[in-house]
Amino acid sequence: MSWGSVIAGLTGDEEKARRTVENVRSVAWIVYEDPFFTERSINIGIRLKLSGFDTSIATCAIVNSAILITNDKRFYEKFSPKAEEYGVKIYLLREMTMEEIETLS
Repeated sequence: MSWGSVIAGLTGDEEKARRTVENVRSVAWIVYEDPFFTERSINIGIRLKLSGFDTSIATCAIVNSAILITNDKRFYEKFSPKAEEYGVKIYLLREMTMEEIETLS
């Protein structure tokens, strides 16, 4: 999944990223824990141009319609503009007060 994200981030070309994923899949044996999660991760990573790890975190939040709290400012800045579109509320921990944290549910 991360190779598609990397190609999309480097080239800005989503179609090239998708072709790369398909090319790698055609020649590699890859073990997936959950095919549904992997497919979602590939699409989300390419669309959002996130790193592999950030793609996994974002996909978990999206699949579970979760509230996502992160202290990773770069991840927050990349994901937050699109989070609502995916049904996710995202917060940057360092900008939250204790009262805000306590009221989340």
